[in-house]
Amino acid sequence: MKKIISALVISVLSLASSVAFAESKIAVVDIYRALMNSEAAKAAVAELQNEFKAEQDQLSQLEQEIRTLQEKGQKDGMLMSDEDKRRLFEEIQSKQSDAKHIIQKVRKMQTNREKEFLAQNKPMIDAALKELVDELKIDLLLTREATLWVSPSMDITLKLLEKLNTKETK
Repeated sequence: MKKIISALVISVLSLASSVAFAESKIAVVDIYRALMNSEAAKAAVAELQNEFKAEQDQLSQLEQEIRTLQEKGQKDGMLMSDEDKRRLFEEIQSKQSDAKHIIQKVRKMQTNREKEFLAQNKPMIDAALKELVDELKIDLLLTREATLWVSPSMDITLKLLEKLNTKETK
């Protein structure tokens, strides 16, 4: 008799919890995508491109010099002495090393700027998410990274983007 009552109680509780779960509103958001597509991010990217214009120009110049040297090696390689070939090869390697150094420097600076941008905008993101949760009466909000698949109807990333853009213009 105790086993039947226990089974009945467990069945009723699981049924009640599944009904309560069915009434819960769950949503998913990709915070990073929303922020990086915001107007503030677009402005920050434009500013960053202007800031790194000198490095980009220097990199383009190095790439052109490398191509020119490689073409010279292909065209005149058969006529060059071993010493001239070695010097040409070393010059190409030196310019490639310089280009790699510039690329690494720019990537490191871009990563640092991205982290700064995320940190600066965290309060605005938190406020926008709080507003969305309250407006949409969301009971559970998950990040896109924490889910394997989500129905587009449950994804509120675009709504977050709209909120962020609205907050930026205020």
